Amino acid sequence: MKQQGTLDGGRALIEWAKLRFPDTPKKRVKQWILGGRIAVGGEICKEPHRRMDDPGTQIRLLDRDTSAVFEGNLRIHRLLK
Repeated sequence: MKQQGTLDGGRALIEWAKLRFPDTPKKRVKQWILGGRIAVGGEICKEPHRRMDDPGTQIRLLDRDTSAVFEGNLRIHRLLK
């Protein structure tokens, strides 16, 4: 099996999140990321294939009702478009 992330700047966020939540299907993890429910180091990341070094315990799953989208200094509730 090929070891991923050793020479190309880390693994994709979806891979790190899958390791953090091993009982969750990959499809659901991707939905969380695209829906703005995964934060890394306190910042929401909506790019499942964004490469990063090991974030350790900095990956957080935000509650569905409290997740929000941050754009600059403006906080927009997730249900408002």
